[in-house]
Amino acid sequence: MKTRFTLPALLLLSALLISCGSEATAPDTTDTTNDTAASEAVTEAPRDTLPADLDFGGETVNLLIRNDMPLAEFDITEETGDIVSDAIYQRNRAVAERLNITFNHIGEACAWANIPTFTGLVEKSVMAGDGAYDIIGTYSMAMADLAVINCLYDLAQTPHLDFEQPWWSDILLEKSYVGDRLYFITGDISANMTYYTYAYFFNKSMIETYDLESPYTLVDDGRWTIDKFFELSTGIYKDLNGNGKKDLGDQFGSYTNSVYVDSLYWGSGLTMIESNPDGTIRLSDDLHSEKLIKLLEKSLDAFTVSDDHYFTGDFNTTFADGNILFCVDEMHYAITHLRDVDFEYGILPAPKFDDAQQSYYTTMGGPIFMYGMPLTIAKPDMASAVLEALASESYYNLSPVLFEKAMKVKYSTDTDSARMFDIIRQSRTTDHARTFGRNLADIYAVFRTQLTDKNKNWASNYEKKLKKYQKSIDALSAIFTEE
Repeated sequence: MKTRFTLPALLLLSALLISCGSEATAPDTTDTTNDTAASEAVTEAPRDTLPADLDFGGETVNLLIRNDMPLAEFDITEETGDIVSDAIYQRNRAVAERLNITFNHIGEACAWANIPTFTGLVEKSVMAGDGAYDIIGTYSMAMADLAVINCLYDLAQTPHLDFEQPWWSDILLEKSYVGDRLYFITGDISANMTYYTYAYFFNKSMIETYDLESPYTLVDDGRWTIDKFFELSTGIYKDLNGNGKKDLGDQFGSYTNSVYVDSLYWGSGLTMIESNPDGTIRLSDDLHSEKLIKLLEKSLDAFTVSDDHYFTGDFNTTFADGNILFCVDEMHYAITHLRDVDFEYGILPAPKFDDAQQSYYTTMGGPIFMYGMPLTIAKPDMASAVLEALASESYYNLSPVLFEKAMKVKYSTDTDSARMFDIIRQSRTTDHARTFGRNLADIYAVFRTQLTDKNKNWASNYEKKLKKYQKSIDALSAIFTEE
């Protein structure tokens, strides 16, 4: 089988690659006070453009889905009283009944270390032409790899996917197309798109104790900047355990993992790779800008000099213990760790570079799901109809439950946090580098690595890597634009 890259795949996974971080154990999210919310939601009539009489005669639709996530994405076999999982269950049932199909869920692990095994299953099936899978949904980087080895079907050639509809993510579509080719998509169809978006959590009690400015007001006024983030975090450190050394038993102004620190780079409006008019890609001018140098210097001064910040490669934050003012993590952290904390917390978007920056930008992590079809799929019409129906049903009946009844109410401690959640949701962004980083010399990690190495000399370090970056970009661009 000819190996062929397709830039849609290369561009789409941009948003997803970076965060290959922690995946906590699943919590008990049963909510007896809202146990009818999902059932009530699915009474809505479908509002997509699929033919009303579409009927696949009881066909089985085989879905290969990543199943080693802390929060379920698809495989819910019964209602449990959890408002989100019940909404997923009801969505699946509604689509199965509407299209007269039966879902056969095939779950496989696809964490970072399992990507080769997962993609190997698909490649083996494609090469054999056995039709084992109709739809694939998994870790964004795995989908990018499948596109690179020519194992995915061009979704732009299917009859039932309507990319003008609001349930497909505009930013990911924008970064996925090259010419008229598209190999994977996501949006409301995936709860994990929300779960694996970065956010800044803060301890409201500590804000009050230290008489600090309200982070909510700063966001509203456009003054929630990197300088403010570091300013508010200063003077907070305390050696709580009295052992004379800086460790997680102490109190900190901020806790930032070396993966989630990417939020500062993209939150500043910087990019790493940009598209040319002909569909090829190039290194962004931001990579040798004065703005980047300033960001690096500010971050290094805070993370490597001040005791107020705990900057680490581990995913063992003690924010839930109440001893950290700010914690950078993914949105699912509110569900997996903060359900029973004895203090109030808030949620914020990533800070701007400065108050001259007009918009907030929120980075999506690598584990977000992308959906596609194997290259040798026998019935692309059926699979595309299923994807469109799942997405539209999610838009009307799953997302309202997820956003309004779960993330903004059940897991949000006040109306301000709910409003911040809207800002985060509306400001999600990505970059080609974050999508195809495994095939682009790991350029997505260059900023975080510079911080981890405590190296302020960006110019010389970047210059050493420039040749391999350019070589990988040229190779991908050439393959993804070939006829």
